[in-house]
Amino acid sequence: MVIVFSGAMCYTWVKSADKTAQVIVDSFVWDCSALWVQNIPKVETENQTGGNIYMNNEVQLDIDGMGIVFFSAETMKDVIPDTDFLSSEFTSPQQIADHIKKGDITAFCTGSSGSFDIHFFEGYPSVDILEKFPVSIRLALDVQGGSIQFCDLFWLSKWNTDFPKNQMIELPDGYYEMTVCTCLPESGCWGDEQTIYIYFNKVDKIPELTWTGVPYLFTEE
Repeated sequence: MVIVFSGAMCYTWVKSADKTAQVIVDSFVWDCSALWVQNIPKVETENQTGGNIYMNNEVQLDIDGMGIVFFSAETMKDVIPDTDFLSSEFTSPQQIADHIKKGDITAFCTGSSGSFDIHFFEGYPSVDILEKFPVSIRLALDVQGGSIQFCDLFWLSKWNTDFPKNQMIELPDGYYEMTVCTCLPESGCWGDEQTIYIYFNKVDKIPELTWTGVPYLFTEE
């Protein structure tokens, strides 16, 4: 069993008496309280990491925001360049959940800004990897145009698909189930040279997800 969090991007936490929480970002307030457990398929494989490594399998990504976003430029081609997609389309829990379920653009909350060592694979993580990186979430993505790109959440405030090459990955068109897993760095601080493993498994249709906001890739303990 893997703990899976659902909620919204978190910047400043305000705890209330009923143990729910609110997230305050400038003028935005996002509710976040849902938590459940989800079974993630365990795939036995000779490869200890559970899948074949993509060509640019490891990327160091530094972010100022507290989330990482994934999408295909072709899938999101209707977004007007230089517009504030973050404010207009990716702010409220409902907006975020709708996009994540649709799979046109997806994201997860890292719990902090910082530096992340991201590794990309195909397939599913092995049992050993899920034990090593117990904080895990399931996402979906509609890939068009033969590639995806990823960025700091704040990049969405001025829409631009002209990304550095190390923030782009070639993937055949189709629907993908994404498994994202990590663990707390040895320092005890989220975002401190934190390792994230991301697996892409091609499927026949977009997976059905039940997120009510942005998934959390961290724990509060």
